[in-house]
Amino acid sequence: MGSTLKASAGQLVTAHVHVAGAQGDHVDLIVDGQVLKPRGDPIVHTQDQTLDLALPAGADVHRFRADVRAPDGRRVLIGNPIDVVAR
Repeated sequence: MGSTLKASAGQLVTAHVHVAGAQGDHVDLIVDGQVLKPRGDPIVHTQDQTLDLALPAGADVHRFRADVRAPDGRRVLIGNPIDVVAR
């Protein structure tokens, strides 16, 4: 589970997050253990949607994952981590 992504320091990385059955929920990006506000719309607007969320990579990011939270803040999905390594 999870994966490894090679990126140059400072390279823009876009996470393509596919979410099904979570309309009205939102996606949190967890970067190196901290919640990071993503560049892009984190709200799941349809029952089956792919969100494109950008984050800085390279030396600034070592691992990230996408979690889905309900409007009341409950975590309803924990994504698999992606390790970012220098190219």
